[in-house]
Amino acid sequence: MMTVSNVINGTGKVSDQTRARVRQAIRNTGYVPNYEARRLASGGCSRIALLYSDQQTPFLAQVLLAAINASTAYGAQLLVRSSNRPTKRSTEKLVLNAARIGVQGLLLVPPYAELLVGSAVLSEMKATAIAAAGPLPSMNTVRIDNRSAARKLTTFLIRLGHRRIGFISGPPTHGDSLERRLGYQDALRKAGIPVQIELSREGDFTFQSGRVAAKQILDLLNRPTAIVASNDDMASGVVWVAQQRRLELPGDLSVAGFDDTPTALKSWPPLTVIR
Repeated sequence: MMTVSNVINGTGKVSDQTRARVRQAIRNTGYVPNYEARRLASGGCSRIALLYSDQQTPFLAQVLLAAINASTAYGAQLLVRSSNRPTKRSTEKLVLNAARIGVQGLLLVPPYAELLVGSAVLSEMKATAIAAAGPLPSMNTVRIDNRSAARKLTTFLIRLGHRRIGFISGPPTHGDSLERRLGYQDALRKAGIPVQIELSREGDFTFQSGRVAAKQILDLLNRPTAIVASNDDMASGVVWVAQQRRLELPGDLSVAGFDDTPTALKSWPPLTVIR
């Protein structure tokens, strides 16, 4: 039993041959560790806090659901904390409150990770922090290559013949926003297309901000033939405005989104997205 325990938990000294035999036995029997029983036996419980901004977006809904499922599977307790307008001070207060109730791990969704960069609070508390964000100093992050993805999406539109392409970024406090903007600009420069500031607008990853940005871009005398939005919600806002103006999609305007959330399929016509 001790040998099996060592293999499952990665503890103790077990030879490669024995480890292989134990894993084969696990596969043969279909054994699944009971994390709830382990928690009761040890008399403890892993406590994790998820910090996120209080925005209703499909991306955050997926993050919350995934965190709940993973915590449940491992017998951990998940605490969810949010704020309408997070600042560095309010974020540090949330972290300190989490530390007081015995939180052992922090899951940070932008802009919380960016707000905590350089903060002494994280180094003082005995908890591991990991963020869903771009590269950040002194912090573990899980991320995609936002710049490469935005570059590929924009390049796709360029290959379709578009030369005047609008862009809607996320908020500057969100680490992914800058990377996606840079990817868009990379694609234009590689194709020899000048980057024009008038074609770019800033949103906040919500449907409404996509509508506002789309109106501004489409009000230009020389409007673009395509628009890249930094997420699906904002792209849907662009589609809404385009249809309100009776523009044919994609004949008069091509619209591209980012993430491939359920929103992409609910739009009509369905959004072209980078997943």
